Amino acid sequence: MKERPRIRVDAGGKRMLEEAARADHLSVSGFVLRSVGTRAEEVIADRRFVRLSSAAPEAFAEASQRPARLNDRLADALRRPGKSDWLD
Repeated sequence: MKERPRIRVDAGGKRMLEEAARADHLSVSGFVLRSVGTRAEEVIADRRFVRLSSAAPEAFAEASQRPARLNDRLADALRRPGKSDWLD
């Protein structure tokens, strides 16, 4: 069953959506769905993966060679259930 989301937009926003949809040869609904879908994928991907700087791999390698130190706050955090997924 298809859902029908409802949004409210002021007159200027509606005109802008209509103009953009015409420029892309889409209906307003098609334009909004495509745009929202693209943005939703970006947001989800940003939360799923961590982007590191180019210096991060070397820093990680150096840190992994040092002896581990007990950190009570980190240990407590790791014991709590979380919303993150581990990638295998």
